[in-house]
Amino acid sequence: MGMPLTEFIKLKRDATAIGLVSLSRKWFETDSRRMSAEIDVLEDKRGENPLEEIQRRDLKDALTRGFPGPKN
Repeated sequence: MGMPLTEFIKLKRDATAIGLVSLSRKWFETDSRRMSAEIDVLEDKRGENPLEEIQRRDLKDALTRGFPGPKN
């Protein structure tokens, strides 16, 4: 590959980096001292927030109210 062996080893190590987390690990919430598990606080960043979708639709409806629809 035309690179020093130490650089290749570093690139290989960086490319295969894995972080493991126990989803059953317990921790205390700072404000209420209630115990929670990691799985209880995971956020799905791929999914849409239903509240934001409703707010977006309501705003669109409010802004376009009174405008005529598309003409055929």
